[in-house]
Amino acid sequence: MEFKINRETFLDGIQKTLGIVEKKTTIPILNNILLKAENNKIKIIATDREIILISDYDAEVSENGEITISAKKMYEMIREIQGETISFVQKNNIVKISAQRAFYKIPGLPAEDFPSIADDKDIPLYKIKGVVIKDLINKTAFAMATDESRKNLNGVLLEEGVDGVDHLLRMVATDGHRLALAKGLTSGPFLKTGKGIIIPRKGLMEIKKIIDENEEVKIGLHKNMFIVKTENTLLKVSLVDADYPDYKKVVSTEKGIRIVLEKEYFLHALKRMSVVSSERYGGG
Repeated sequence: MEFKINRETFLDGIQKTLGIVEKKTTIPILNNILLKAENNKIKIIATDREIILISDYDAEVSENGEITISAKKMYEMIREIQGETISFVQKNNIVKISAQRAFYKIPGLPAEDFPSIADDKDIPLYKIKGVVIKDLINKTAFAMATDESRKNLNGVLLEEGVDGVDHLLRMVATDGHRLALAKGLTSGPFLKTGKGIIIPRKGLMEIKKIIDENEEVKIGLHKNMFIVKTENTLLKVSLVDADYPDYKKVVSTEKGIRIVLEKEYFLHALKRMSVVSSERYGGG
C-alpha cells in the first residue's frame, strides 16, 4: 500500500475514530483502525462492535492495500508532523509515514484480523438538517441516566410523529428524576420508528461529533442499527434492545402557566442559589 494525503484531512478522519476504538479490551485489534487504499480514496474504519464508523477521503494512491494501525498512536504522530502532505508506504505489516523532515515507522496488524464490516448499500436514508438533530441532542442528552445497568435509560428515545400538519421527530431522555423532551420538524413523511428506538449514550455522542449543523445529513434504520450519513462519513449505532418507560404518563397534555424570562438574568439567579444549595435531595 502506498498513498499521499492532505495532513489536515487525514488528521480529522483519525480524530473521529478516537471515541469509538476500545481503550480497554481483550481484543487488541479493536484498538486499531482499518486503513484501505484504492481508487484514489482512503477509507478509515473503526468499530467497538456496537458502533461502526466508515469515512473516505480523496488521496493520491500509488498502490492499493489495507492494514490496521493503532488509532491513538496514528493520531499522535500525525498531529505532531509538519507539512501539508503526508506519505504512507506499507511493506508487510510495517507502515512508514513521512512528511518534510519527519519520519515514523509503526507496526500494524493484518486487515484480515479486523472484524468484518458489511458494505450495506441501498439502505433507505432520509434527509434532515444537521441543526435539527444537534438541537434535539443538546436539549435532551443531559437528562440521560448515567447508571449503565439501566440500559433503557442510558440513552435517548427517538420517535417520529405528527403535530397537526407538521411531521416531526421527538427525542426523550430521563434518569428517573427528570425528563427532557424536544421536537424537531422534518420536511415530510419520514423515518418509521414504530414504538420508538433507543440510541445508547456513547452512540449518541458520536453522532453529535460528526454532524455539521450547517449541512444536511441523512438518517435511516437497518438491522437494529441507527445510521447517520454525512458528506464523507457513515456512522452505524446498535440500538438498545429494551422497552422505554411510557413518558407520556408524566407529560401533561393540559396547558399550564407559561413564564417568559430573560435567560441571562435567570442563569445568574440560579448560579447565586447554587452556592448555598445542598447536593442532597431535599436540602439540609
